[in-house]
Amino acid sequence: MRSCALVMGLLHIFGLSLDTPRLQAQSGFGEIRIGAASSTVPFACAGILPDLGCEGVYQSSWVRASFLDGKILNIDVVYSGKTAIPHRAPIHSSQITLAQAIKIHSLQHDLKVPVFGYAHDRDGVVYGISDFVNLIVYKVPWVAPESLVNGVTYTSPEAPVLAEARADRLPDGGAALVRAAKDAPDYQNTASFDDTGNGRASETSPTATRASSHTAASQGLQERIDVVLGTGRMGLALIDQVSTWYTVDKDHPTAIEKSEELRKMYPRFQEAWRDLRDYVKANDGLLTSDDLDAIPIDLEEQVASKMRQLKAMGYDE
Repeated sequence: MRSCALVMGLLHIFGLSLDTPRLQAQSGFGEIRIGAASSTVPFACAGILPDLGCEGVYQSSWVRASFLDGKILNIDVVYSGKTAIPHRAPIHSSQITLAQAIKIHSLQHDLKVPVFGYAHDRDGVVYGISDFVNLIVYKVPWVAPESLVNGVTYTSPEAPVLAEARADRLPDGGAALVRAAKDAPDYQNTASFDDTGNGRASETSPTATRASSHTAASQGLQERIDVVLGTGRMGLALIDQVSTWYTVDKDHPTAIEKSEELRKMYPRFQEAWRDLRDYVKANDGLLTSDDLDAIPIDLEEQVASKMRQLKAMGYDE
């Protein structure tokens, strides 16, 4: 018998709740339907406990289906992140913009016209947007057509994130995003995955180079991690300083000065992340899981979360 702690840990990873009601068949991704029997998942599972979830490759993407009482509760299409236990391996798909993701997920022919609101976590922090009409959540650092998406979740009608998004709509309900999505280029995920979620994309940045050995690859990875950590920590420090000034006097000369410094530092942090990701893709097969464990994945979301809060205070990039 599995321990209660293990079950609760898996529920946390999958974003489930023990008191979630039973679901009827709802929307979904391809053949995977919310509320359908867990046995209907159309791809081979990659080592997840069968009564709690299953993940693997489906429609050229890494997909995770979460189960409860033998039914599909949530469907996550993961573009950037880590697999669930036991592997916890990085997932590297081709980058996808918010406009492209909306085109794929919310503009399916059998769905209603999407309407968007802000997606809040349990602490009330915005972590993306939700198409609350079609029960789809987009995890994205900031709301713009060109923003890169980390993942898309199909959820149940009872999910609190939908009600919160309905009460906190985008100014135009996301009409501008829908227009951008219709004109967005089709998404092509050129990554090929192994059974732990590790992906190799054929396209990399022109500056991404493949090392000659594991030692060289590991050294190059650490150098890029150092840049990410340095720019990220400086970015967080500047965000905190600007936030403090915005609560006092955002027009103060020091507030203006620090805001300008942040406008220069934040793009440097984003560029450092892109360089790191491209380097990992270029050196797939040379870098070990121990090497990849050193990547500070949580730092990206931490900075993005702080930036969202600062923008809510009136900061303009």
